[in-house]
Amino acid sequence: MTIEQVYNFFIGKEQVPCPLTNRLVGIGYQQKAGGYVKRAQKEGLKVDYTKNSPSQYWHLMTFCSIRPEQEKFTKTIQCGELIFWMAEVSGSVPTDALEQLVDAIAENAIGYDGDRPAPSMTEGTGTKRFNVFVSMQLGTALNLTMPD
Repeated sequence: MTIEQVYNFFIGKEQVPCPLTNRLVGIGYQQKAGGYVKRAQKEGLKVDYTKNSPSQYWHLMTFCSIRPEQEKFTKTIQCGELIFWMAEVSGSVPTDALEQLVDAIAENAIGYDGDRPAPSMTEGTGTKRFNVFVSMQLGTALNLTMPD
């Protein structure tokens, strides 16, 4: 699958309800710095996990816009909340499985910094922790299946 195919699949899905992603980000699982957060700040967007800002739609569209269209879209994405959003919006993982995953993450969130879990699942070993949660809760790693 190419960047262009991913872009074409998700373009226009900005308004698709994603209550589970919103819940996940709302409990503090949003990248704190670097990557898309740094780009959003540079572009003057407010970064606020309580408002899911910037959105994961913006994150993916920005990711796609700065890469060559024919580049392969691989499973090397480092952002757990983006992977989760893609799974929810595409319908590639059953909703009940995603609900179980969010519940497990919320129940196991430790190391609070105020009301926010620390560190984020997308920082440092966060992606590995996220994938472990996926494996434990769903029995398999998230495998996004989108039409060509």
